[in-house]
Amino acid sequence: MSWLKDLAKENGYRSLRALALGMAKSEAWPTEAGREIESIANKLRHADQRKDVEWWSRAGQVFLRPLAATLGKDEEEVRRQLLEGPGVGSEGGALWSFEMCPALRPLDLRSELPFPGIPLGIHMLEVLVLLNKVWWIAPAGAGKT
Repeated sequence: MSWLKDLAKENGYRSLRALALGMAKSEAWPTEAGREIESIANKLRHADQRKDVEWWSRAGQVFLRPLAATLGKDEEEVRRQLLEGPGVGSEGGALWSFEMCPALRPLDLRSELPFPGIPLGIHMLEVLVLLNKVWWIAPAGAGKT
């Protein structure tokens, strides 16, 4: 899953289409904008994949308020995450973004457990230090499980 889809699920929306429907029910929804729900759902999917994010600073700017209201977030924080990436915001540098794979959601280094094979006593920040200095070798087929 991706960052926006995860955020939607945290707020009780099963999909980005459901999030778009929730936005349309918001008091902040711009009735004069003339956009279809499916169009906004597609723009949310694109934002989740880090495609055409500039749309949110142009024509899509009027939809930031209903999106923020639906997610229960600050409008400026949502705008920043849409335009600059999910690793940016009030987390204070605790998110580790994957620059090579921008569709992956960032790791929250304060709260997420290390992946299997790393002892639980090691903090995620230590894991990143380990990964920068150690090559991991896995036998053929190990990536499937």
